[in-house]
Amino acid sequence: MAYPKRKNNINVYEQGILTDRRQELLDNITKSDTYLPEGIYHDDLDLGVLNFAKTNFKVVSNGNVIPIIEKILTVQRWGEVAVNWTFTDIDGTITLPFIAVVRKPDAQPGTHPVVQRTIPDIHKIHYQTVTTWDGNQFGADVYKIPQPTAIDISYEIIIVCNDIRDSNNFNRIILQKFRSRQAYTYIKGHYMPIILDSNSDNSPIDNLDGRRFYSQTYNIILQGLLIDSEEFEVKPAISRVLILNEVIQDKNFNKQFEKK
Repeated sequence: MAYPKRKNNINVYEQGILTDRRQELLDNITKSDTYLPEGIYHDDLDLGVLNFAKTNFKVVSNGNVIPIIEKILTVQRWGEVAVNWTFTDIDGTITLPFIAVVRKPDAQPGTHPVVQRTIPDIHKIHYQTVTTWDGNQFGADVYKIPQPTAIDISYEIIIVCNDIRDSNNFNRIILQKFRSRQAYTYIKGHYMPIILDSNSDNSPIDNLDGRRFYSQTYNIILQGLLIDSEEFEVKPAISRVLILNEVIQDKNFNKQFEKK
């Protein structure tokens, strides 16, 4: 029996594929052209989860895509949105189906993989050295940033519909997206994992004359990162200076150069 052929000494740097990708990621992180990454705050994480839901959870019902509420909701805001919801009839009643993303207020200390090898205290790490020129001499600025702060935020993705087939389609999309337990969202140049925690059924049990609908809730956890731009540090490095000394001795000129 012949052994399968295998290729040894694979050059991962062939044609600069890996280096080009690393440069692309760096350019995405430093879009602000300040040689520093952009800050990431709670609002950015909420927007990243909302965009993740809008991009990946498209359910078609009767030829139309089920709409997603265009904002992250809290438990307190849900009652107000139920009254002022855009997709309502003339009586102000919410028309079905729809999908909503609700954020739980209790953000927890993060479990992002970045904290597995952490640095004690607020130690600032060298990020980049940028060459400067003031018109007379060359110098350099040293950019330092602290380690990002990990944070776990829980969200609920809720679908409310009249047809059980819409609920089944949504369930299929959710399970396919999280078949490896986690998916990733892209927030300001950083990939952050999202984990499917649990799901539950909140369909109301009412009498035959009441309004019946299906309500499925999927709990997800964003393992996010917070980057505070106020903690960035920019310090000038040692500049190169050329000192010229001239010494006159018996009409002989002796020039000495000292480079620092």
